[in-house]
Amino acid sequence: MINIEKYDDVYLISIRSDMTKENVKQFEDVFDTILEKNVNKVIIDFEKVNFIVSQVLGIIIIKTKRLRETGGDIRIVNTNPYIARLLSIIGIGKIIDTFEKKEDALKDF
Repeated sequence: MINIEKYDDVYLISIRSDMTKENVKQFEDVFDTILEKNVNKVIIDFEKVNFIVSQVLGIIIIKTKRLRETGGDIRIVNTNPYIARLLSIIGIGKIIDTFEKKEDALKDF
């Protein structure tokens, strides 16, 4: 399950379950819906995620590139040790800022 919240000009995508191959399409569709609104600030909240497939990471990288082409950016929040390590290994941690809390990410924009 994926929830969307809006904070002024920032959209928060809260992922509320593990990201398996069965819900990759839903994640991409949600992201595309947000980007169609010409949003350029997005936060992804991984608080409830214990597992993630590589396709989701690929989507995040592609959407980050698209956001940055239009002057926007993305932040990641609430990563548990597994997700944080995975982001580090893949190298996403070097290109996308991560924060412990959404409030910190919101302030960073």
